[in-house]
Amino acid sequence: MAAQKSTSIPPPWYKLEHTLNGEPYSFLPTASSVPIYLTTLYSTDAAAMQAVLSIPSINDALLSVPKPYTLSNAKIWINEIAPKSCFAMQILRAKDPISGPLVGGVSLTFPDAEILAKLGPKEDFLDGESNLGYYLHPDYRGKGIVAAAVQALITWAEKECGVRRVVVGVAEDNEGSMNVAQKLEGFEVVEKINTVRWPENKGGDLKVVRSWRWTSKTEV
Repeated sequence: MAAQKSTSIPPPWYKLEHTLNGEPYSFLPTASSVPIYLTTLYSTDAAAMQAVLSIPSINDALLSVPKPYTLSNAKIWINEIAPKSCFAMQILRAKDPISGPLVGGVSLTFPDAEILAKLGPKEDFLDGESNLGYYLHPDYRGKGIVAAAVQALITWAEKECGVRRVVVGVAEDNEGSMNVAQKLEGFEVVEKINTVRWPENKGGDLKVVRSWRWTSKTEV
């Protein structure tokens, strides 16, 4: 059998660069008035991550993010969960790739048992499928930041980590994230619709969750 060859073409604007200490980052073309970068997580990011993920419009929309979101939660993500991600670059920074403020995140992870239990049968996820998650500070929304970050993340996760399938699920009442998911390049809507009970401290509502799936285009 011939080796698989990806037919995906990296975005022409994408350039992987490195800081002086070797950390990878990428400048993202967006409509933001300040430069936006996709970078790795730094050990000093815990307080900034806690602050952003404690914003009610972000925290209440994310099923798997604890409420309240504590500094300890942020440190657990940085030290234990993030290293298992499909690709290290998962933080959005404004102004500077090293010292710039953390304004959001986009990551690929394998769904854990708790999330699978909430979303439905495991067979809803294909073997080796990664789960896409993202969040963005309200001040930076509507500028094409998440879409650009997802495109860069998947392009290089496919190349560097062999990612072949990605799924993203969004609650139907989350209009902002729905708009983003519907416009993600290469993602196709999943016919099956899940209903998920949100945590009581996030309203306890039964929400309709729609999903989109990206599949790598390969040649055998």
